[in-house]
Amino acid sequence: MSVLSDKSLRIIYPNTEHVGPSSIDLHIGDTLLAWPPFVLRDPRIDQADRWKPAHREYSNGLVWALQPGIRYLASTIERVTIRPDCAGMISTRSSWARDGLAAICGSAGWLDAGFEGTVTLELSVVGSELVIWPGAAICQLVVLRMTTPAERPYGGKYTDQTGPTPSRMHTEVHP
Repeated sequence: MSVLSDKSLRIIYPNTEHVGPSSIDLHIGDTLLAWPPFVLRDPRIDQADRWKPAHREYSNGLVWALQPGIRYLASTIERVTIRPDCAGMISTRSSWARDGLAAICGSAGWLDAGFEGTVTLELSVVGSELVIWPGAAICQLVVLRMTTPAERPYGGKYTDQTGPTPSRMHTEVHP
């Protein structure tokens, strides 16, 4: 696999404004969900209704103050389409990481060939509280070209997702 340059990214994504040398900046949407502390997460059952809206209003507009130790779900404003001959990786932009934001937990930052939809972001913060706001460019998409197109592009349970999408693992795990 090879990482696509700004020139290639502009060809594949011609309507994208926020292209860097080897990535595309993505922006957080206007919904942030928080998992309540001390609530057991059991992936065998649908617990999507346990995620609760999280926000704080300040005088300078809507912002959220992320708390250490709390898990959050957000999504990108942008709808992302990954071609069958590519794959994508989402990572925190370095300035946000330096401020303590972890925008992706583990391997959830991988977008398979054929993925389409907004990207759900798993957020957490290290250290002290951190303020973020709707529309902030908190992460970036790196697109990699595969050696050959996928024979079976992604068409799984997160296809065409919009907004923060909780885990759907319960659809594949049977107690």
